[in-house]
Amino acid sequence: MKSRILIADDHQLFGNGLKELLSKESYLQVFGPEKTPQSIIHAVKLHHPNILLLDVNLDGINGIELGEILKKDYPEMAIIIITMYNQAHLIEKSKNAGLDGYLLKDCETDVLLQSIYRILNGEKIFVSQKDHDITPVVKDDFLLQYQLPKERKGNHKASDSGQKQYRDWRKPFPEFSYH
Repeated sequence: MKSRILIADDHQLFGNGLKELLSKESYLQVFGPEKTPQSIIHAVKLHHPNILLLDVNLDGINGIELGEILKKDYPEMAIIIITMYNQAHLIEKSKNAGLDGYLLKDCETDVLLQSIYRILNGEKIFVSQKDHDITPVVKDDFLLQYQLPKERKGNHKASDSGQKQYRDWRKPFPEFSYH
């Protein structure tokens, strides 16, 4: 059975791009993007997502505050804040609201996918970014293992010939079984 993810972001281009990216993962069923608090609440009632990816900036309400409200009504739904704000007080506010994760919009794709997988399995993931390195707010050896070294930028690695090789994000990670 596929895990259901609802995307809630007020930027249509970002929301559609995220939906396209996540829809390539065979274990996910993706809904959204929803832009308003009313449409987000309606979509949660309609689709019963396992995960809600929620932006901080929404029309008329802070996403963390909406997440806290939704968490009370849907405690089984994991809520991940996905934002451009790398601010410790927002990460702390998300934790205090009982949310399940906090990711930055410019995180690497593998960090997003691995975080979704781990949160689906009951973990909580709160990360910030400093100088292009992924630095967990809470000790997290798994994310440290997958961070990119400073000299590498982007979702690629250099081959022996010096050409970039890109990972095919449609293929599942070999480290996990997605059943």
